Amino acid sequence: MNVVKKQIPSIDGKGIMMGRPAFTDDLAAPDSLIIKILRSPFAFAKIKSIHTEDAKKLKGVELVLTHHDIPRKSFTRAGQGYPEPSPHDKFILDEYVRYVGDEVACVAAVDEKTAQKALSLIKVEYEVLEPVLDYEKAIDHQTIIHPEEGIHEMFPIGFDPKRNIAASYHMHINDVEKTFKTCDVIVDEVFYTQAQAHSMMEPHTVNARLDFQNRLTIYSATQTPFHVRRILSQTLDIPLSKIRVIKPRVGGGFGGKQALHGEMFAAIVTWKTQKPSKIVYTRKEVYESTYTRHPMRLSMKIGANKDGEIKAIDCHVLSDTGAYGEHALTVFMVTGSKVLPLYNKVESVRFDGQVVYTNHVSAGAFRGYGAIQGNFALESAIDILAEKLHMDPIKLRQQNMMKENETSPIFEIMGEGTEGTAMNMDTCKLEECITKGLDLIHWDETYPKKLMNEHKVKAVGMAIAMQGSGIPYIDMGAATIKFNDDGFYNLMVGATDIGQGSDTVLAQIAAETLMTTVDKVIVYSSDSDLTPFDTGAYASSTTYVSGNAVLKAAHHMKDMLITEAARILHSKIEDIDFDGKTFRDNDKEILLSDLANQITYSHEQKQLTATASYVGHKSPPPFMAGFCEVEVDMETGEYDVTHYVSVVDCGTPINLKLAQGQIEGAIVQGIGMAKFEDVKYTKKGHLISNSFVNYRIPTAKDIKKMTTEFVESYEASGPYGAKSVGEIGIDTPPAAIANAIYHATGVRITSLPITPEKILKGILQQKGDQTHE
Repeated sequence: MNVVKKQIPSIDGKGIMMGRPAFTDDLAAPDSLIIKILRSPFAFAKIKSIHTEDAKKLKGVELVLTHHDIPRKSFTRAGQGYPEPSPHDKFILDEYVRYVGDEVACVAAVDEKTAQKALSLIKVEYEVLEPVLDYEKAIDHQTIIHPEEGIHEMFPIGFDPKRNIAASYHMHINDVEKTFKTCDVIVDEVFYTQAQAHSMMEPHTVNARLDFQNRLTIYSATQTPFHVRRILSQTLDIPLSKIRVIKPRVGGGFGGKQALHGEMFAAIVTWKTQKPSKIVYTRKEVYESTYTRHPMRLSMKIGANKDGEIKAIDCHVLSDTGAYGEHALTVFMVTGSKVLPLYNKVESVRFDGQVVYTNHVSAGAFRGYGAIQGNFALESAIDILAEKLHMDPIKLRQQNMMKENETSPIFEIMGEGTEGTAMNMDTCKLEECITKGLDLIHWDETYPKKLMNEHKVKAVGMAIAMQGSGIPYIDMGAATIKFNDDGFYNLMVGATDIGQGSDTVLAQIAAETLMTTVDKVIVYSSDSDLTPFDTGAYASSTTYVSGNAVLKAAHHMKDMLITEAARILHSKIEDIDFDGKTFRDNDKEILLSDLANQITYSHEQKQLTATASYVGHKSPPPFMAGFCEVEVDMETGEYDVTHYVSVVDCGTPINLKLAQGQIEGAIVQGIGMAKFEDVKYTKKGHLISNSFVNYRIPTAKDIKKMTTEFVESYEASGPYGAKSVGEIGIDTPPAAIANAIYHATGVRITSLPITPEKILKGILQQKGDQTHE
């Protein structure tokens, strides 16, 4: 291949580095009204009265909105398939506020100073209610977080708001209790994962204006522009044809922009005032008033024979969705569907649980999307099981894990297979990933640990993971290719580049098919008027789903070009040979550029465009083996991750450098979650970790060494053999680090993050136990 599987520079990188206007706030109208939101100081309260008269009188204030001014219509902010699997439990503004930072009122003014002053003039009287701040006590709590009428589920998801349950699910294969009775060894552990903040560089940003046709045009740093358009239309009763949503460059999303945060207010302000407006979240608002990862309690029970055959897995999950149920069910489902099939030879499986409301900031989509939580529990439990069996943890995994041309009945039950059958693993190179990773981490030299000096120990740990490539039968991507004079192409895609480089990857797929270079493929993406539909950047779908659409469109365009060349050369179509630059039939030939100019200007003129769409009937998982090396100070519990090795089966990596960047970026986020990232609240529900000062994320000083390699793999259903690569990297660090810490210290950490304090407490506990013995 000439373009695919090469390290092509990102097509937008240089321009962004040079500071060219590209991001949402760069493109706001200079005279935009500034939107500010009055936010709740209480975790749970009812607005008894709200007085805005003084704010409205302030010079420069254009609009003040409360729940009295906006039609009461429930919706979900989640940008996902329609009908949405998230409950419609949110109102634009409501008489109830359900977390510190929830919206109370909206102000639009000529400048930020005036808007802030207006907020201070709004007088609100609250009836403060008892909040639910412990998700383990949420079900049937005396406080009902959503007592209001008018909220509903779009289809059955186990929605029971009167019990504080946003969603619930149960699945089983055979009788797990019966199977456990036949097992020689059983592991039964409870694991906890914390809320994690996205901490993307660019805050949530939206601007709006009316164009010359009096249509509402929204510029948004969103991952899902077409879903934004639909939700705005449905909630504000503005015809879909009157709304245009444009996604410029995005400074990171990680799932945090797979929802409406600010779009609703910019749309309302501009629609009502007929003036341009913009809202730019402060960093405090990003932390306090958007999304986190779902905290979870995972009860994991695994049974095996004494020879290491895993016979049963039972996983019960309790998940905290916060104040609103966005992504509640689907994140919970992925905790099982993208994790439990790793060990596919079991006789019995059970997966169930509930997603509950609390008075915390809403949880939502976040890279890994439930799989990282499930993987931490499962892969920690596998190591515990190996020790109980007196087996090498590598050999236990190799004996029981998914292999190529195998399947799992979980796929069919949980929506990951083709209709009536379970998805088959046409590509699964886990064995190769493990073998290569063991060599790269020098496992045999260190496992389980090596004493470095009197106080310091080196150890290794590992975990395996799988993810997915879009959502079968739901995610759709489309692409249009336009052929231009002089022989270059425009590629129009609805796919959403949020910094991961999808515009570049899709251009490579088109260029490879059309036998040209990437600079001859000009990409325009994510404009609901001008580009074809795409579900957006989530579920690791872009390369596989949108890439397949581009591949189909490019083949169609190639066929049209050959047809035109045959007509001009008076040849048969089957006799034309095309190398990307020249069409030939023996001694007759025409250059691509000449053909382009002829059909544009002089000879049977026409515009060639090719459009194609793709909906996957499977979601081929990428697989990964992650290995970490840690150094632990046995006197303090402090530790460093000194080396992280990632060996990945993502099919064909379309762009080697961008794929490596996706894996290593995800690994860093996973290390952050494993080591220290933690969303923390006061006893009254106020967020403590609401700035980069109080919320620590990994820096270059925390990352000592990373090694990333890709094994040879080719997924026939993917474009040029590709599967996804965007999320798989984040899944393994928590379990791999926990396993390495155990090997080093004998302390098993079952609650994230894995802090020095927890490690030292365990070490001291061990010493105390030894003293008592």
